[in-house]
Amino acid sequence: MRDSVNTSGFPSHLIDPQRKGKEWIRDYIRAAWVDQASSSNIFYLRRWKYREIKDIALGNQSIDQYKKMLNITADDNTTWLNIDWRILPIVTKFRRIALNKLKKLRYDIEATAVDSLAVDEKEQYIAEQKAKLAIKAELTKSNPELVKKISGENDVEDLDDLKIKELYTYKHNATIELETGLDLILEQNKIEHNRAKIMEDLFDYGVAGYRDWIDSAGNVRFRRVDPACLITNYCVENDFSDKQYVGEVILMTISDLKQAAGDEFSADEYEEIATLVKGKYGNPTSFPVNTPYRNGFDDFNIEVLDLEFYSVNESVYEKRKTKRGNSIFGRTGYNKKEDTTNKKYKRVAYKVVYTGNLIIGTNYIFNYGLATNMKRAKSRMTETDMSYHLYAPEFFDMEAKGITEQLIPIANAIQIAWYRLQNAINQARPKGIEIDIDGIEDIPLGAGGTNLSPSEVIDMFNETGTLVYRRRSLGGEQANYRPIQEIENGLGRDVITYYDIIQRNIQMVRDITGMNEFTDGSTPDARALTTTVNMAVEGSNNALGDIVTGDQHLLKELSTGLYLRLQDAVKHGNVEGYAKALGSNSVKFIRVTANVSAHEFGIFTRLVLSDDQRSQFKAELKEMANAGVLEPDVAITIGNIRNQNQAEQVLAYMIKRTRERARKEAEQAQQMNGQIQQQSAQAAAQSAQQTLQLEAQAKMELEALKGKNELQQIELKYKFELQLAGINNQGKIQNTATQTMGKLAEKEEDSNIANEAAQV
Repeated sequence: MRDSVNTSGFPSHLIDPQRKGKEWIRDYIRAAWVDQASSSNIFYLRRWKYREIKDIALGNQSIDQYKKMLNITADDNTTWLNIDWRILPIVTKFRRIALNKLKKLRYDIEATAVDSLAVDEKEQYIAEQKAKLAIKAELTKSNPELVKKISGENDVEDLDDLKIKELYTYKHNATIELETGLDLILEQNKIEHNRAKIMEDLFDYGVAGYRDWIDSAGNVRFRRVDPACLITNYCVENDFSDKQYVGEVILMTISDLKQAAGDEFSADEYEEIATLVKGKYGNPTSFPVNTPYRNGFDDFNIEVLDLEFYSVNESVYEKRKTKRGNSIFGRTGYNKKEDTTNKKYKRVAYKVVYTGNLIIGTNYIFNYGLATNMKRAKSRMTETDMSYHLYAPEFFDMEAKGITEQLIPIANAIQIAWYRLQNAINQARPKGIEIDIDGIEDIPLGAGGTNLSPSEVIDMFNETGTLVYRRRSLGGEQANYRPIQEIENGLGRDVITYYDIIQRNIQMVRDITGMNEFTDGSTPDARALTTTVNMAVEGSNNALGDIVTGDQHLLKELSTGLYLRLQDAVKHGNVEGYAKALGSNSVKFIRVTANVSAHEFGIFTRLVLSDDQRSQFKAELKEMANAGVLEPDVAITIGNIRNQNQAEQVLAYMIKRTRERARKEAEQAQQMNGQIQQQSAQAAAQSAQQTLQLEAQAKMELEALKGKNELQQIELKYKFELQLAGINNQGKIQNTATQTMGKLAEKEEDSNIANEAAQV
């Protein structure tokens, strides 16, 4: 195994950056072109192999190789084989199923602000919410109505709610803006189309990659790179993180070159370039006739190596004194050396990227120099990265193989067996009969007493199935066999053998791709247990796991590169445009400002549920809302969380919170019920007491009334008795008076009589 970096023939990096001009860059690119030819087993040097792999993948492979295997020359059509030479697309079918399964996977790009300013802002927000919770807890005891007035719409309800928000739902403003910007860039650059191509490359070739840049209009761009056009130095890491140079071999015309290079070449140099590629790349050996508007060689093809490579530059700073005696550092010459007695110089090394385009086979170079808009994270300003993002899941000694390449021997075996099966079927003899003429001669069944001829007996047998024959021979000997016997020629063992070979190879294709009867939907057993089906599906996922890992890794690395590009782009103006809104066919306007340039972010990818899974999840949330386990607005909020892990965490918390609320409400209801019952009991007691008091009062009043009545009765009795006594007394008095009066009258009368008598 070679060293990871081959420096043989490369110019030195440890020189004055001012000397790294056109000649130095050209020498490096030429050295890289020579180096990759001896160090790489993939990319540009395997472009012929990639074409063979793609032909197998699409079922377009040449049949000449199979003719050779069947001992038929490619230009010889005279053969005893009776077959259809078209390709049997078995590999194509399983490849299509596997890729369709992979394309259903979708990811969300999530950003997290990790710089100290954003962290401080988050911690400040958490501290403010904790303080509000403490204040609300104290106010609840004294003034609950005031708590409602000071509560904000985005305030948390308790510490658990704050923890959930801190872990899953809190978003820094710059983070939201960056995620929105990344969505816009991915949408504008057709991410789904590029991802589909990336998955095909990983499946077919075992290696894939993206390239990002900022175009002349200030837009952030990216595209998938063709592995057949790439070159790179010898690498050990499967993510090519130890790369020193990466480039693409681009086929273009002289007209394309004029558009790209412009005035960097003169008219004579363009003609010299065309002269050097005569007879190459499909070009004619002589120049066509010029026209008034174009040169005859403008359509000549050339190959251009567009290369990026790392270098290290140093800046030298000198410690100086200002007029006021203050010490400062200022730039000085590269060759200034450190003074051991008086350390006045400081050297700062930083990584840079150089780029250049070399016309292969010539010394001409254009568009060279330091790369513009180099990507630098705020925490690593001396580091940078190239515009390429590459990945190979299974990678060793600069060699990567995809699943399609592994299927080539099996595809060839299937095709040969298919040809032989066709030939065996087409050349199989039909069923026949074996006839003993002696047994069917002179059969006396003809009309008019004539004998049937052998042909008439055969016709009768074929038409009616009735066989008439003579059991005794003409010599009178007994025969123990039928004169007509059926011959079972038809399809023989070869057909079964070749068919079995095809089936065994198809099973091998299933084993390698992971596409079994359940996942490819071919012949699933309806009686299979759920556990068996789940294991089969998991087997498919495991077989395609490397491709899923590669796709996710490349998407993450690309998004990281895009966010650094976006920070550079917004420095020159707002990045804005329209992007498709999530979960609908509508579009939304997106604007990204320079706010994202002030922060550093961590980029992550999260697997998104499929449409069916998302619909099922929302249906379950709706059922929970109907059952009262969740509030309807909370169910809608959780259903719109794209990350499933976060959605499940928030769901678990919300269910817990809803249950806690229900428990508290039940306790409050119980307390209120107790208070109501207590109040009812008190009211009943008071009512009973009042009743008793009323009864007692009534009794007292009754007794009083009774007493009053008795008194009145007694009084009346006494009055009556007094009156009666008075009457009696009065009668007695009157009687006494009468008697007295009578006595007095008698006395008076006696006196009068006496007087009268006296007078007399």
